[in-house]
Amino acid sequence: MASRHTDPADDPRPNPGGTPEPDPLADSRALRAAIERIMSDVPDRPPLDDAERRERVEALRQEIEKGAYMSDEKIVDIVDRLLRKWNL
Repeated sequence: MASRHTDPADDPRPNPGGTPEPDPLADSRALRAAIERIMSDVPDRPPLDDAERRERVEALRQEIEKGAYMSDEKIVDIVDRLLRKWNL
């Protein structure tokens, strides 16, 4: 089966095969602004002490062993949270 020849002008991509678009994070100012935006989403709170950290890790381990993170609802929730955090 032969492939069809297509007109490059019909390509819906904004820059098909041309020069690569500049990465906004290559600019140090843009990188700093992106980091500040991400950091502003993270609430300021003191770090967990060892006992709290161990307790939290153990609770997560038990949930993982029960399969809580393999449910479709949990996976969708995790993906939605990441998309919101990354502003996608």
